[in-house]
Amino acid sequence: MSWTFSGTAKKVRRSLYGHFLSAGRSENIAAIAAETGLSLGEVKEALLELERGLMVMLQPGTFNVVKCPPWTNTPGRHAVECNGRHRCYAGCSIEAINISFCYPGETMTIRSTCPHSANEILLHFKDGRVLDFRPSTLVMHFGINPVHWEGDWFRACEHNNFFASATEVESWERLHPESSEPG
Repeated sequence: MSWTFSGTAKKVRRSLYGHFLSAGRSENIAAIAAETGLSLGEVKEALLELERGLMVMLQPGTFNVVKCPPWTNTPGRHAVECNGRHRCYAGCSIEAINISFCYPGETMTIRSTCPHSANEILLHFKDGRVLDFRPSTLVMHFGINPVHWEGDWFRACEHNNFFASATEVESWERLHPESSEPG
């Protein structure tokens, strides 16, 4: 499926990307309107268009940007460092491994924790290439079948995680069978 965005939506997306790249978070709609020269109504319409095109996730019932994949405004499990300094948060493990493409030439570190054991997980990337990861038994787990992601993107992202090992995944799934079922 391909999606063509309006010029207004592209302008708002460019503003969001700029803020996430420089500050690790987005601005509110008033700041976006001021920066882009658009009215609040135009920014709201653009955000709805971007949400339909899966470029942003809005807090339900608002125009507050929760996510602009791969970034999230919500601190979470997947902290991102650039050259050893905290930069932002990624929304899920898939977004975390792709975030290095947003910072060409930079060494990116993903600091996460195993949802079952709380063991630290570290991944180092540069230009989309894995440089190193720990623990050596690390696995990525999709807790919800991708076929069902569109029904609830928030739930889907929440259940895409790194685990310290396949054994940790099995133990976690036994304790949380509802998390491995479709939406």
